[in-house]
Amino acid sequence: MYHYTNISDREILHNRIIELKQQGLGYKKIHKILKQEKFDVGNSPTCVDTMIKKIEKRRKYFNQKPIIETDYNFSFGSI
Repeated sequence: MYHYTNISDREILHNRIIELKQQGLGYKKIHKILKQEKFDVGNSPTCVDTMIKKIEKRRKYFNQKPIIETDYNFSFGSI
């Protein structure tokens, strides 16, 4: 799901949401501010809450440390 999602058109909106979230605001207040700033968001404040959850999930996924296993023990002699 995260590999093929193109969010480049929503990047400005996402950055603004994260900026407001870091100020300690809740999703209802963020929704009100975004509506005042004429951003294209849904009419319900819960859409901003869902966006916050997806942004955090996406950042958590992409900021994982790679798992590197170096001890491979393949034995093809008995096949």
